[in-house]
Amino acid sequence: MSREVMSMKRRWFAMVPAASFLLLLIGCGGSSSTGVPLSTDYTIGGTVSGLAGSGLVLQDNGGNNLSITTNGNFTFSTQIASGSAYDVSVLTQPSSPLQACTVTDGTGTASADVTGIQITCTTNQSSLCNSVAPITIGSTTYTPEFCQEFTGIAAPPDMTVWTFDLGNNGGWGNNEQEVYCGPPGYANNPPQCPTTFSTSTNTVYVDGNGHLVIQPINDSGTWLSTRMKTEGLENFQYGIVEASLQLPDTTDQGLWPAFWSLGSDFPSTPWPDCGEADFMENWSPQIDSGPGPNGNRSTIHTTLSGGDGIGQDYTFPSGEQADTAFHTYGVVWSANLMQFFVDDPSSPFFVVTPSDLQAGDTWPFNADIFLIMNVAIGGTLGGSTSGLTNPQPLIADYVRWYAPPSAQAAKKRNLVLGTPAGMTMNHGATASVELTPEVAPGTGLVYFTCSTDAPGAACGISTRNRLNRHVVDSKKAESVTVSVTTSAKDTPRGSYTATVYAFAQGNRGDGSSKSADAAATIPFSVAEEEVSGPPLPPSSAPDAP
Repeated sequence: MSREVMSMKRRWFAMVPAASFLLLLIGCGGSSSTGVPLSTDYTIGGTVSGLAGSGLVLQDNGGNNLSITTNGNFTFSTQIASGSAYDVSVLTQPSSPLQACTVTDGTGTASADVTGIQITCTTNQSSLCNSVAPITIGSTTYTPEFCQEFTGIAAPPDMTVWTFDLGNNGGWGNNEQEVYCGPPGYANNPPQCPTTFSTSTNTVYVDGNGHLVIQPINDSGTWLSTRMKTEGLENFQYGIVEASLQLPDTTDQGLWPAFWSLGSDFPSTPWPDCGEADFMENWSPQIDSGPGPNGNRSTIHTTLSGGDGIGQDYTFPSGEQADTAFHTYGVVWSANLMQFFVDDPSSPFFVVTPSDLQAGDTWPFNADIFLIMNVAIGGTLGGSTSGLTNPQPLIADYVRWYAPPSAQAAKKRNLVLGTPAGMTMNHGATASVELTPEVAPGTGLVYFTCSTDAPGAACGISTRNRLNRHVVDSKKAESVTVSVTTSAKDTPRGSYTATVYAFAQGNRGDGSSKSADAAATIPFSVAEEEVSGPPLPPSSAPDAP
């Protein structure tokens, strides 16, 4: 599909658990005793930012409380006399590892209304993963380092992690009908968007039961929805990206939910050159054979594949559907290799590599990405909204990223290509040689590619793997066929080499030949006339470091 994508002094910080409260004490006139009368000259206030749904309770020394559940401005009803000192500090449980908050400009003497107190909260993302188990595929373990579990009270999502696309933006290049909204109070929210927090009127919220909800709403004929993303806040490279989602019903036309990514160099590198990977994309079977409730579509979009992309459908086992239960959608990702899965990361249904791109295309997926989740209304794949009434929401149980093994651990992968036999061929002919790599059990898939120094010649790889003809599986003793085709016009007689490069699952390099896990050189000779006789003696290159 085609998708245009828009585009006072510091006292101390405290660690705040999602289920606990922050307590801010304001002392006036140097007194901190409860119940001291306060005069009525100046108000005290400021801003709260980065609050991740745990809620704030501010308390002055007169015993007045102010509850805050969203980021934004706050003002105490209490007033203080001219010349009175004020002091803001944070008290909490120091063992709680989830959020760190700092107070800036929290002390002073009032000579006017106090509006500059700043409370800034940041989330320690890795600590949110403390209760999340690693994922082990074969002998490779992936460690959770980004865990959005959507726990806590009903509140907007964590805006230290998520930012939001806004408006309609000309249909986002797909004739979409929705106006995208951020949470209430989000900067530059369109005027149609809700201004106060409520789970019955907001298009995006944490529901208080461990879920994030994106709820499309028809507001007097205007469809409101949400597109949230980690752009500029959290980037990811390699490992496992996954989200546990229950989708809205896409039997009929109208909705187009997706969980996907763009390269972090967007928008300086425009779409589709930046690369788009769709982990979950769903729409009605009535439009372009959409997967509907019975399946999923995963797709990559590159410079030359453009809007159509390269993708694969997944069909749920009998009795399962996308809209009646949570399913996990994601990718196991390493250099030059993406394995898309539903529910089981050890059993991908779609494997794609640079060799699957058409000639002249560029593989953009060896660099950072940011994540996106949205529900589009109507448009190219959403279709007609004429029958859309009170649709189900997209519900997320979690969004996670598991880091791949360290570079040092990755070097321990045991991958040997051996010494392939040499070849002899004519101008304009093709010759092949087969090798059976030694792949350590449990290390997953290995991607193979090759190149040659012969002018005008091309080198290609073929395997018998059912998911992708450029990979082998460590579970099986699969062979690799290396073929070289010479040009009758441009390949002169002489001796040349073809070099095979292997990239194991978990490779964290830049995808270049220098970052391959192993390499082997195959000598071959090109003659002007038909030749016969034994092949040239074999030669091999050592495994790449």
